Amino acid sequence: MSKLPISIGILSWNAPQTLTDTLTTYFEREFLHNVNDVCILFNEVSDEDIKVANHFGIPYLPYNENIGIGRAFLELTKQAKTDNILILENDWQLIEDLPTTLNRLQSGLDLLNVGCDVVRYRHRVNPGYPHFSFKYKGRELDYYDDWHECKSPHLLDAIHWTSEPEKEFEGKIGKSGEYFTTTSRYGNWTNNPCLYKKDFYLNTIEPFMGEGIDLERKIAYWWPRQSFKVAHGEGLFTHKDTYKYGK
Repeated sequence: MSKLPISIGILSWNAPQTLTDTLTTYFEREFLHNVNDVCILFNEVSDEDIKVANHFGIPYLPYNENIGIGRAFLELTKQAKTDNILILENDWQLIEDLPTTLNRLQSGLDLLNVGCDVVRYRHRVNPGYPHFSFKYKGRELDYYDDWHECKSPHLLDAIHWTSEPEKEFEGKIGKSGEYFTTTSRYGNWTNNPCLYKKDFYLNTIEPFMGEGIDLERKIAYWWPRQSFKVAHGEGLFTHKDTYKYGK
């Protein structure tokens, strides 16, 4: 079986055990063996971080300082050896089997190749904790977001609690095959697992890098005023960090 033309970039900071738990889910399912290349970026790298990377045999970029999420994602994207980049953090565990994983990634690639800009991969049924958009459940069209300065910028997240969002939010969310689709007006920028064309990510993200965790805040106003195409299917990854959030 040929490898998928996808590069994986994983950001990790001060959490070697969380990273170990996450990588274990990847290796148990032979996920990383079936993509083109993988790289970990360590912010404030430690000896324990390096031990984890070496244990799993994964190349890494070590930074003694914390260069922030935005710059880290950008550096990981620059390292990508393919035209497609899946960006992850150390607490996104894979919960689907290998055939399902490969099928869903291939269908995501197919979407990118016909003009979609972002394909999300947070698991629809088991998204993990925390998921901040759940606070909008039941008032999806009735809230104003101060960061984005518009109403309902997180509407696409309603797929996590709505069985047929393409019907409930007709005209705002559509359906294409297994994917729910919208534009960046209702599909907010997120640091959750997403698949992009490398060039799209590099051209889009750099002006909004910021410092520390600034990326989502700095891009928030601009993003919904564009017309980028965003898709979210059944997903692959759940957010799990028992050391930060408990079981």
